[in-house]
Amino acid sequence: AGSALPSLVIASSDAGIEFSGSATNFTPLPATSISVPRPLGAAEGDLLLAQITYLKGRDVTITAPGGWTLVNRTDQSTNIGSAIYRKFAGGALDTGPYEWRFSQAVALNGGMLAYRGVDPDNPIIASAGATGTSGIRTAPSIPAEEGATLVAYFNQKKNTPMGHAAGMTERYTINPLVGDERQSKAFDE
Repeated sequence: AGSALPSLVIASSDAGIEFSGSATNFTPLPATSISVPRPLGAAEGDLLLAQITYLKGRDVTITAPGGWTLVNRTDQSTNIGSAIYRKFAGGALDTGPYEWRFSQAVALNGGMLAYRGVDPDNPIIASAGATGTSGIRTAPSIPAEEGATLVAYFNQKKNTPMGHAAGMTERYTINPLVGDERQSKAFDE
């Protein structure tokens, strides 16, 4: 069992940050790609954050769709990994879904969050990742500034409940199948 816990802080524009939607997907069987839909509430100019969770951790190579930038990749050995990507939503021709490809067939989860009012020139203030193998999992501490939003992702390869810090809002949970070991969650505050 293992866990991968990436976190990041997104910067506000003068208007302030507003959550505008989420979307998820998973592969019921090991696969070499996963498509994640664009959140329904997302509009042109919104920051899209994609969380891609995969079994086999560092043994896997990931190819992101065009236009996506890797923010943080956290692998817990060869057990589980999580990669966070970002991009600003385009117009009418950029509606998703977005497909990530993998070097080998693995079990996959994909989640996406959309935020309005993010600084277009410097959207990510800081990011960090942590891993664990047992006990209480703690997301890494990262600096924030006034008006910023903290986004924390939790992933684990263990079929046990996952909690979160007080004051955070859960944006999605992916727990694909009964008995499936991979779980992914996203929170913000």
